[in-house]
Amino acid sequence: MATINTAVLDTFITLTGIKPLAVDVSPVLRERKAALLSILPHWEGAEQSGIFAENFFPDRSVGHRKKELDDLIAQTGNVTGSTEIKAENQLRGSFMLNCPNGNIRVFFTLSPENPPLIQQLDFSLAK
Repeated sequence: MATINTAVLDTFITLTGIKPLAVDVSPVLRERKAALLSILPHWEGAEQSGIFAENFFPDRSVGHRKKELDDLIAQTGNVTGSTEIKAENQLRGSFMLNCPNGNIRVFFTLSPENPPLIQQLDFSLAK
């Protein structure tokens, strides 16, 4: 039955053109994005900023994270701006760092605590 149900559901979605429900960007995601932009790309004051979960830097050091972003900026050029956040849920989202020769995708997840802090942060070349 699962195979038939999946086929029917796929057909229904294709024929109706239905799209996933958009998730509104939570205020805390906006706040953390703004705080990230204030320390990137140089990571100045990152460890003292109070926006990262306690296990964030022991997992990967500031130096390692800075080198990772520096390598991407070397390929794309200096950051000239950013896009709006695309939320996956209230504590997870992504945005682009605009650069002259391509963009850098920034994905981050906040911890489920009060206040939510950045527990995951990944950079990649935008496709």
